[in-house]
Amino acid sequence: MGLFHRIDTPERLEAVDRYGAVVASCRPVLDSLLRLVSEEFGVRHAGLTLVERQLVWFAASVGEAMGPVPREHGLCSHTIANASPTVFTNLAADPAFATNPLVHGEPHLAFYAGAPVRVGEGLAIGALCIFDQHPRADFTEDQRVRLARYAELAAGILDCAVTKLGRIPDTPEDLQREIARLRHGLAAIRSQLEEEILTPLHAAIGFARLIHQQAYGTIDNPLYRQYARHIATSVERVLRALERLSPPRADRMLQEGLNDNELGLGLAGVLRAILAKRPAEEAARLDIVEGPHVRLIASARGLRQGLEEVLDHCLSRAGPKTAVQLGWRRTGDNGLMLTAMRMPADGQASEPAEEPPPPADSEEALKERESRARRMLPLAQRVLAQEEARLELFGRQEAPWLARITWPAYRLLWNRGGGGETSTPAETGAPPAS
Repeated sequence: MGLFHRIDTPERLEAVDRYGAVVASCRPVLDSLLRLVSEEFGVRHAGLTLVERQLVWFAASVGEAMGPVPREHGLCSHTIANASPTVFTNLAADPAFATNPLVHGEPHLAFYAGAPVRVGEGLAIGALCIFDQHPRADFTEDQRVRLARYAELAAGILDCAVTKLGRIPDTPEDLQREIARLRHGLAAIRSQLEEEILTPLHAAIGFARLIHQQAYGTIDNPLYRQYARHIATSVERVLRALERLSPPRADRMLQEGLNDNELGLGLAGVLRAILAKRPAEEAARLDIVEGPHVRLIASARGLRQGLEEVLDHCLSRAGPKTAVQLGWRRTGDNGLMLTAMRMPADGQASEPAEEPPPPADSEEALKERESRARRMLPLAQRVLAQEEARLELFGRQEAPWLARITWPAYRLLWNRGGGGETSTPAETGAPPAS
């Protein structure tokens, strides 16, 4: 953490938020740049990352899609601390990285090279990086220089976008300076708040989950289980409030997935936002069947990444002319299950042509379907698991359902209108079906 504290100045963190807000406007240009980088250096993967206080996330990438990475595991965390490109030719052979989850687990990184992306007055907001699953000992000094130049080009693209979209028209210079000062002050306040309360908040969440999961034995009084869920969701609200202290970076389209006080994600709104960004022919094959009104306590970015990959898989499995129906329902233990079903042209759910699917309560079937998800959709399985969701994929082409995602009860806010049902733990009954 010492390294992070030295480089995570309020100015750098504020710049990450400011430049992250304009990435979407220049993503086509960034994607073209990354494809050029990938081809020149002969690697499958290239990315532009932004390094936040706790996460490293890919603002643009080519090759295998990558979800957010914890700061302590992200290789770009080292890159932004250096003036010149950082290169690891054989990560598995390096004792400092051999136990890194990205090296000994998916995506099994072996080679990494990154150059810091510096904007404004030289603030390193992230890195332009290339990586591969095979070691590479022949990365020359000339290649390091060219990678650094590509990073400068990426920074120039972002600077142009901020200049075009981030400036307030006809604002006096003294007012612009005051706005900048207030932004820096806000970043400093956010940093101080995180230092003081993040650790106890996460400890409270962990303790609440231990109660809910009955880790130390059966709890006879049902009030304990309900109270544990209220502890977890209430603390998550505080974390969301901290996130709102920084300028918003998420796409505006996802805002329809938030309720009035921005606590929890509406599943229907998130799905509609994803469909709105897809090609018209794909969106026409995806049919949303509204389920009960419920909100997920989850990361908008992680949830969107996981759902997009699952939808791609379902469309591919269903075939080019078959529609896929998305619906969700409450489970018996007050969790939530989202199911993707194959729908033929007549609109009726298809039946399997051979043996019926295994029973829903079969432990062997659950393990097999989860194992299949880890093999076929590692990114979706990983990012959804971070939101404590279980992803299952059916194996046969003719199966009536293609994928299922299940969230536990303590990750849900069953909507009753207004602020939800998490204001008091006094209720003893299950929330009514919506």
